[in-house]
Amino acid sequence: EGKTGRLVCPADFGVGAAKAFVAVVGRALRKKPQMLVLDAAALERVDAAALQALVVAWQAAKDAGISVRWQGCSANLVSGARLVGLVGATGIEP
Repeated sequence: EGKTGRLVCPADFGVGAAKAFVAVVGRALRKKPQMLVLDAAALERVDAAALQALVVAWQAAKDAGISVRWQGCSANLVSGARLVGLVGATGIEP
């Protein structure tokens, strides 16, 4: 509690990884960090399920009053988020 939590996105962020990521987000938020860092530097492949998981993580943290920031947004993440209109909803920026 009172610390910064860090979640690292997997390189191949598909459906299976998305389900696991949502569970990890839940555990991280139960620790009540002041800030949650979403590290997407290693992310190479992202699909719709992964983008949905990232929106869930972003929104759940915001709803819990936890600050969220991105670190290392990969070009694939940014282009995927732009493609489906999620850049503004998740704060993903190049």
